[in-house]
Amino acid sequence: MKRTILCSIVGLLMMQTIASAQSEEGINIFGYAQGQFEQSKVYGIAANSYNTFGLQQMNMLFEKDLSQSFSSFVNLQFTGNFASNKSWGTFDVEEAWVKYHGSEYLNIKGGLLVPTFNNFNEIKTKTPLLPYIMRPLVYESPLADLISATNFIPERAFLQVYGAVPFGSLKCDYAVYVGNDDPDFISGVSRVTSLSGQDTSSFKMIGGRVGIRAGNLKLGVSGTHDRTNPGSPFALPLFFQGTPVSAVASMLGPVVRTRVGVDASYQVAGFSLEAEYIGVMHSPTDHQKAILSALPRMTGGALYDNLDKEFYYGTIVYDFNEQYYAYVSYSRIQDNFNVVFHSGMNNYTFGGGFRPLNSVVVKAQYGRYDMVDRALFDFAMDRLSVAVSVFF
Repeated sequence: MKRTILCSIVGLLMMQTIASAQSEEGINIFGYAQGQFEQSKVYGIAANSYNTFGLQQMNMLFEKDLSQSFSSFVNLQFTGNFASNKSWGTFDVEEAWVKYHGSEYLNIKGGLLVPTFNNFNEIKTKTPLLPYIMRPLVYESPLADLISATNFIPERAFLQVYGAVPFGSLKCDYAVYVGNDDPDFISGVSRVTSLSGQDTSSFKMIGGRVGIRAGNLKLGVSGTHDRTNPGSPFALPLFFQGTPVSAVASMLGPVVRTRVGVDASYQVAGFSLEAEYIGVMHSPTDHQKAILSALPRMTGGALYDNLDKEFYYGTIVYDFNEQYYAYVSYSRIQDNFNVVFHSGMNNYTFGGGFRPLNSVVVKAQYGRYDMVDRALFDFAMDRLSVAVSVFF
């Protein structure tokens, strides 16, 4: 017993010594969080009403300069009132990388990172910087268990080279990165041939973005090329398990996929305008096309005849002053291989906010989510939210 107590004391002293040493060496520890109250009313097939308080998201960030040219960064993310003992929410290591900063023209990140794709992907989790509580559909869908963000955006890469090259009054941004294929190829358990979390495919994702900045105008074009696995047990939500769709998807195997994105943003006279488009195209083989062509006959209609998807949104924000702002936004999603989103889903939303301090934002937002064809899938939702976002 005495030995156990002694070991514990030594361990605590070592932890304190290490923490002190890290502080002296300049590790910056900071973060942000957003808590919210939400009131929702669902119409149609899942008619329901509820209201709830919750910690929507919290991020803990660790940053350290290793030298004049090298730095490191770790981003730990908690969502949905995270409590591991109650199986609430999620915990993810969002980022863990080392960066080489050669100059404005050349930077290299290595490790787990969020790749550059359009304008919003890299900042989508930075809640104090966002006007929204609920983000545009792909980035925060009310039906997240029915559609995966990775179908539209690359969420992880492991090596990225990027920079900016000035041309007179213009700046040309570029980014090129590589990473694993779709998460559906990642092993969930350790096996003889792979460890948990490893990519089990021989393919890799490549992607990038090129853009220009001219004053308050920013334009860019993004793209990725990889493979997806529609037949994975995790690729289709539980809603589709045991249906003809999942049966046919299981026969497809890896399918070549190309994501293309276009983004634009502009600021003038207190207004900030931003918009994005994402198109997801698939290139099935002749054999895979033959499998897909059987689906309309199996489902009694012309659904699911291809895997392609589309998403776009536009937002206008007006800053009345440094403290108050308001915005309106519209987004739409469509997925040809998903009965819920086959005809498309619209999201109309507006809201505003108040900044009592530079590090605190109080937000309010109303959103309407509506299927384009409710005869195909009868769903609509009204959602009212208030939130406090804090940077600490």
